[in-house]
Amino acid sequence: MEEVAGSAAGFRQWTDDISAAADEVRNLVEEISHRLKDVANGTEAFLAAVEQIAATAEQQTASTEEIASSASQLAEAAERLNADVSSFHLLRRTEGTEETPNPAP
Repeated sequence: MEEVAGSAAGFRQWTDDISAAADEVRNLVEEISHRLKDVANGTEAFLAAVEQIAATAEQQTASTEEIASSASQLAEAAERLNADVSSFHLLRRTEGTEETPNPAP
């Protein structure tokens, strides 16, 4: 009988150890799960920031293209204006002499 009681006590200790190990594994799995959620949240925030940076870069590129186009149009207009101004020869006769008007600043 003592042998059965000793075996039962040993079996009980063994099952308690297994139960404790299972609890420890469960706690570790929960901790890993929480940490993975934190990593996932951080990754989502990082992805959102990268998407925002990409959108901002795209807008900046479009603005730069608009500025370049406007500058090109202004340069063409300046060339046309210079050509038009150079084609005008205004002569004024004052008291028998020809004068060229002073160009506007």
